[in-house]
Amino acid sequence: MKSTPQEKQEPPRPAEQNATAEQAYREMIQQVARAMAGNNVEGAVAYLSPEFTARHVELFVDGNFEKRIDVLLRLMPLVSEDEDFEDFESLAEEFADTVPVTAYEGSSEECDAMLAWMQETLDLTPAQQDTVNCQRARYAVEFLARRKRAEHIRFQEQVSVASSLARDLPQRESLRLVVNPIHVWTEFVSRKYLEATSAVPRDVLTWADDQEVRTSTFEPIGRAYFESLLACQPCSFAEWTEMISDADPDELLEFIGTLVSLRLVALL
Repeated sequence: MKSTPQEKQEPPRPAEQNATAEQAYREMIQQVARAMAGNNVEGAVAYLSPEFTARHVELFVDGNFEKRIDVLLRLMPLVSEDEDFEDFESLAEEFADTVPVTAYEGSSEECDAMLAWMQETLDLTPAQQDTVNCQRARYAVEFLARRKRAEHIRFQEQVSVASSLARDLPQRESLRLVVNPIHVWTEFVSRKYLEATSAVPRDVLTWADDQEVRTSTFEPIGRAYFESLLACQPCSFAEWTEMISDADPDELLEFIGTLVSLRLVALL
């Protein structure tokens, strides 16, 4: 029986070798970054040149720890300077010492992670809950605007001319109502940010207005109107009012005018 010659395998092409080497290097950098972020000194040293020792990594990690505390204190003064959190710096140090920073995570994500940690580990008072919820809602809007950047930019262009169009809303049936896509609901469970006679809990809406973040409270009926508009958009004023047949049309028109002035609704 004749033996068949084995097929010769072609050596890897230079482009394939470069791609493989680049991927390996990328994975190594990610491993080092994760080790540094997690205060894993030995894990980081294993990837470094021989001239770098564990002491070098420790110095770097210690510097990062101090920077984390500075970020947590400086970037969310609504919480860090609030009188209801008497020793926020100690909380920041405990968080930084307990929870390793996630590699490639931004400052807002780091601050939000600490607030989530506070909600999970501390017995917050109602007033403290409101402050934390308010700050987390602002971060949620920021994150949402990043994910939906194209929608955010398009709506901001549309809402810029909404005030002039709103005056003709009842007469121009072709106008369509569109809700700001970058918004987040939360609630206040205390009267810390409300009038002394306000009912609680109270619905709170936080939304993006160009480069700013705004917040406003809503009565239950106002939230119901808003949610119904969200469900039917894009729609005409007449189509929306048909969904709320028991409401006064003049009251609904005034409500839409308020939403337009708050840059929560645009008209197309």
